[in-house]
Amino acid sequence: MRRERKKDIIERKYWLERIDAVENKNNKRICPNCGRKMKQQFIGLKHCKCGMSWKKDIGYFERTGDMVFALERRKCGKKWKQVPVIRYK
Repeated sequence: MRRERKKDIIERKYWLERIDAVENKNNKRICPNCGRKMKQQFIGLKHCKCGMSWKKDIGYFERTGDMVFALERRKCGKKWKQVPVIRYK
């Protein structure tokens, strides 16, 4: 009985998070595959557990094993900015 309770609690939490993610207006990045919130790795780059990613200039895409995500320093006027880039092995 105790295991069933834990299972029910975990399942309830999961569904409440999904509902919250859909209703939350501030978080725009919700995975189109599974409906979970995407986690931010860099500014302008977010990932989901299911293998989907979102990059500001590309949009949604599926990750592959040969992709490496890194920050690249670029000069914009007088300032140096770090911009996320995708490199391939």
